[in-house]
Amino acid sequence: MGKFRGMKSIKFIIEKTKTGYSAYCAEKPIFTTGLNIYKLQTNALEATNLYLEEFGKKYLWIKLDLNSIFNNFLNIIK
Repeated sequence: MGKFRGMKSIKFIIEKTKTGYSAYCAEKPIFTTGLNIYKLQTNALEATNLYLEEFGKKYLWIKLDLNSIFNNFLNIIK
């Protein structure tokens, strides 16, 4: 974990929409959409990296909490 020490989390709120999914960060002006959860992940990474470029940051790592995603969206997907 050495090189990741001190990293901060950016949490997204994910919602099911008529056309796929949307995600936004409550703490920062970052938001995106995607036709499926995989495209949403890619778009969220791109949107976050664009935001971080404004502050001179170079790297962003995504850690998906799949248990949370599946537990929260099983009823929505049905």
